[in-house]
Amino acid sequence: MPKTKAACALKMLFAALALALALGACGAGITLEPGQETWGQISAVNGDDLSLLVGSMSEDGFQPDGTTATVSIKDASVVSDAGERLGRDELANGEVVRVSMGPSGITQVVVSRSDEAVAAEQGNATTILSQDGNRVDETFRSNRADVSALRVEAGSTTLVDCTVDKSGDASDVSKARLFGLNSAVLIRTGATATFDGGSISSSGNGSAGIFAYGASAMLNKTQVTTTKNDSGALVATSEGGISAHGAEVATSGTGSPAVRCSADGTVDLIGGELVTSGFDSPGIEAQSEVSANGTKLTAAHSEALVLSGGATASFENCSMAGAMDGTRGAHAGVNVQGVLIYQEGTRTTDTASVSLAGGSLTNNAGDLFYVTNASADLTLERVDIQNADASSMLVRVDGNDGSLGWGEAGENGGAATLTCVGQELRGNMFAGMTSTLSVRLTEGSTLIGALSSDAGADGPGSLDVVVEEGSTWRLTADSKVTSLENHGTVVFDGHTLTLADGSVLGG
Repeated sequence: MPKTKAACALKMLFAALALALALGACGAGITLEPGQETWGQISAVNGDDLSLLVGSMSEDGFQPDGTTATVSIKDASVVSDAGERLGRDELANGEVVRVSMGPSGITQVVVSRSDEAVAAEQGNATTILSQDGNRVDETFRSNRADVSALRVEAGSTTLVDCTVDKSGDASDVSKARLFGLNSAVLIRTGATATFDGGSISSSGNGSAGIFAYGASAMLNKTQVTTTKNDSGALVATSEGGISAHGAEVATSGTGSPAVRCSADGTVDLIGGELVTSGFDSPGIEAQSEVSANGTKLTAAHSEALVLSGGATASFENCSMAGAMDGTRGAHAGVNVQGVLIYQEGTRTTDTASVSLAGGSLTNNAGDLFYVTNASADLTLERVDIQNADASSMLVRVDGNDGSLGWGEAGENGGAATLTCVGQELRGNMFAGMTSTLSVRLTEGSTLIGALSSDAGADGPGSLDVVVEEGSTWRLTADSKVTSLENHGTVVFDGHTLTLADGSVLGG
């Protein structure tokens, strides 16, 4: 056999083996070729592996055929049938999915979420409102598992000085997180609820404060409190939106962010205060869009902010502080940081965006910004930056060990741009071997610190610096960058700056 034909044969053999590994079947098993797809119902989620009951979809819904399979979605994108990008942690047992096979494995998982299917996962409620109306000084309670205290499923409702009190644990925490099962307040697709004053509280595991699923919620000086695990306070998902003015929000459980938005959900904050005191409970956890103006945020044992995928976060005149615990919590074994930007699975072209103007950002443990297996645009404009851990990095763009499913070790570096506008920064920055970092100092910005990159001359990584007119970079140690474009001032203070072309400046 000629060498070229042998190489092709080996290539085809390896592709076939890859397909078998990507779609390892149990029971009767199934086989897919590149370009084919199949339907399945999730029976278990284990990291990057889905266990499926295989079948077909008809007008009567999903019909299992008795076949089971385990599929690897390590390199697959996960989306809803409405095109919303989802995280792996948003897959739940019982959901119906369509998996598509590419040349070397599963490339896409599409989750089928009809209104009827979602409603079936959202449980019951003690009080259900389905018409326009007003409620004044009323109390809504539930102490039963999977039963919300209040559900607004249609129309527009205004609640003035009302009290919502929820206890009892969710039977399925993943469904609580995805669909709002067991929430104190659940607002269903198309409905609107306005809270003027009053309070919303939950004391059960898997019990969100207010959950807007494809719906709208408005809060004016309302208190929202959750005390147990996996209980976010303000949750907006599936194109739902929450607007809060002067809200006082607090959570104390593990895995309980003050704000969480995903699947094109949006949260808009004006004033008010967010406080979290549990582990893995960032002030804000965003996969879609969040904005805040004049809000105070404190995360006592977690990051101030966690973004994934193409999330967008903008803050104006906010006071934000994080203090991630370095020994406890799901992220502790990877890195310790104040702001985490990451992406599950294989990194895509999605770019997260973080913009801070005015106000302050304080980090009490680890790196200030950590970007891994993701792309991010960071903009800082006249923000009071305080990074208490002098041994850590102001900005770290680097890979990770892959243990949490954030890409594959050695191939999961990050890409970040940092634009400083009239900004003063003190601290060091680092870009890993497979990561890129671009730093631009504008409008009188000052950077006091050292920059370093592990990128090789021919490697994919880089660290590029632009100092515009009127801006200054003062080195505090020898530095290594790919390129320097200097139209302002670089003060070496006896240190050297080594560029990728081998030239050495300063000294």
